[in-house]
Amino acid sequence: MTYQNIRIELLKVTQGTLASDNSNLIEVLRNLDKFTKDKTLPAKLRHFLEKRSYLKALDYIEENCLNNG
Repeated sequence: MTYQNIRIELLKVTQGTLASDNSNLIEVLRNLDKFTKDKTLPAKLRHFLEKRSYLKALDYIEENCLNNG
């Protein structure tokens, strides 16, 4: 897992880049839910993902994580 992987999934949801097929959305949401199990994520990021505050999670990653890893 990398922050870039999380960012890609978040962009799919927040930027409307998913196809109209609902199975794609379900798959992306499942992937994002899996990331919440990673205890090495910063607590604030994990909180945003758990609460499905995807825009906040995306902002957090872009401001705090991508430059560092």
